[in-house]
Amino acid sequence: MINGLYRPGTSPIHRLRAGTKLLLLAITCTVVFFMEGWALAVVPVTTVALYATARFDAQTLYRQLRPALPFILLIAMFQVFAASWVEAVETVLRFSGLILLAALLSLTTSPAALSDALLSAMRPFKRFGLPAEQIALAMTLAIRFIPVISQAGEDVREAQRARGGRNRFFRSAGPTIIRTLKLADELAEALEARGLGLGDAEAPRRPTSAFEPRR
Repeated sequence: MINGLYRPGTSPIHRLRAGTKLLLLAITCTVVFFMEGWALAVVPVTTVALYATARFDAQTLYRQLRPALPFILLIAMFQVFAASWVEAVETVLRFSGLILLAALLSLTTSPAALSDALLSAMRPFKRFGLPAEQIALAMTLAIRFIPVISQAGEDVREAQRARGGRNRFFRSAGPTIIRTLKLADELAEALEARGLGLGDAEAPRRPTSAFEPRR
């Protein structure tokens, strides 16, 4: 379930260290968030170039964005009425770019490498009493669970189409939420079985074992 989005490869982006990609993603997202006007036109061009460098086709790019499109368009419509169409376009470019860049990180980085990078980033905060291992595990699961939710929604929509029903967002929202909660419950049980419960007093040294078979 957790490994659903990662696609192994030998592209330059695949070969980058997970920590480097996390740092670049954080910097890029910060810059994109504060960009305005025509400067945001750079975002889709750069994103398409990065996906091409990672050797992913246009269909892969679209699949990463498709689950979020209703929400992005809803926010854009609100911007049209509350502000202007220019800000609506900026919103679409900004959120689409951020989502696609985050998805590219998951597509090109294995769960174990991503978890190790997050753990290394959080380790300095241990001196302040923060549970670095547990926070890193929680952040990794949050990132890796996004494609699981997307796939759950897609499964529900396909089941509705197979039954001849109309594919409506609000009609599929309920079953998708129920399916997601069930998956989350199964994941929590699997973590508890491996001694990786986020509420434990002592966290494991390496949260990556959550993604690896027990030995």
